[in-house]
Amino acid sequence: MPGYYNSYKGSRRRKRNRIRIILLILLLLVLLAAAALFFLQDRAIFTAEGFRFPFSRDPAQEQEQEPNDLSDFHLEIESGDPSAAVPGDHPPSADPVPVEHDPLLSAWQVGGEALLADPDGALSAMQSAGRTQFAVLVKTADHQILVPDAGAPQGGVSPRAADFAAYVGELEQKPAAILPALRDDLRPRSIHRASALKTASGAIWLDRTYTAWYDPTGKDTATDLLAQIKACQAAGFRQVILTDFCFPTVGKTELINFNHISSRTAALTALAKQLSEGTDCSLGLLLTKEASQNLLDSAAGQDVMELAQYFDVLYVDVSDPASDPAVLESALEDTGCRVGVYAASAAQLPEDGALDSILRGN
Repeated sequence: MPGYYNSYKGSRRRKRNRIRIILLILLLLVLLAAAALFFLQDRAIFTAEGFRFPFSRDPAQEQEQEPNDLSDFHLEIESGDPSAAVPGDHPPSADPVPVEHDPLLSAWQVGGEALLADPDGALSAMQSAGRTQFAVLVKTADHQILVPDAGAPQGGVSPRAADFAAYVGELEQKPAAILPALRDDLRPRSIHRASALKTASGAIWLDRTYTAWYDPTGKDTATDLLAQIKACQAAGFRQVILTDFCFPTVGKTELINFNHISSRTAALTALAKQLSEGTDCSLGLLLTKEASQNLLDSAAGQDVMELAQYFDVLYVDVSDPASDPAVLESALEDTGCRVGVYAASAAQLPEDGALDSILRGN
């Protein structure tokens, strides 16, 4: 009798265990379903008839062939709105908005001092040459700037800066500014001496005209140049054209200490990048003779294809018969950089007027 009772009790225990297992399995399935709904809710596709998941098949699409590759997939947004677009239908595209570009520069070069001394004469000369705007040298002969900026040293701004700004503001056609960039006998020689090119002894290096030059890698060089460029833009100039944007190649250049510069082209390109990223002003650059003819001037640090990334217009001085702008045009064909010419006479200008151009005055 005791043995039979124990056997019966074991049978009831097994039944209870079986029920517990079934309940645990059902609970697990509920938890898995809840987890799946939670993690896949962002992938659910909501329609007017309810919602479904992307891996569920639409009965209306059962006969469609499965795509063979990713190119067969199309992104579709389902909507209960009967006016919604039918897959495969594409609304007519709107006409592209035309991009407006500034007209090509057709400038007559004039010094800022000469412009102030005889504005009527300068205007008459420009019109007689068939030019439509000025390209103004914004520094005086003694390197004073005519468009003051926050970084200008004491005595570095021309006393006639206010008159100059007033005249530029009254011009009907916005002029271009010609800015001697790295050759400057005031800034790197006065308040930013640490940013000047130096000799091995630490003295400031001077060229044949006893003029100092910025070191393109100097800690204040980019800041100073950006301040001048922004001042020109604020004064109303449509483009700032940098000249002397290079390492000096004339004079006793062998005395310059280049120990901290591993590559002149890399140093100058890095400075160009800083200037381009620091302003939205249109930037131009007058190339050296070597760079315009061979696309590279290692001594001056100008690598045309690298600099083309950071300038809107690269100018070629066509007063040298060996300088052919067509060479540069071909090289820059697939870039966003244009070609401009810098000429000493009207005969050197392109006949079709298809390039930005500056004609030097007498």
